[in-house]
Amino acid sequence: MLLVIVAAIRLDGWWLLRAALLTPAAAVLGLALVNPDGYVARRNVDLYAETGRLDPAYLGSLSDDAVPALRELP
Repeated sequence: MLLVIVAAIRLDGWWLLRAALLTPAAAVLGLALVNPDGYVARRNVDLYAETGRLDPAYLGSLSDDAVPALRELP
């Protein structure tokens, strides 16, 4: 939506199709680099070390990307 607004303001939209195709690709690549399940697992491992509390049902719902961080649990 933002891309369409910018194209309308500039009255030039030759780049709009390319941007519409590259934006989702960049988002998927960014999520792959960030690894959200791994981050969540690392954060939960850190919180477990501080508080001793853990939510195994939630951690069990994470993808295989969380396994390396979860191996640090006792």
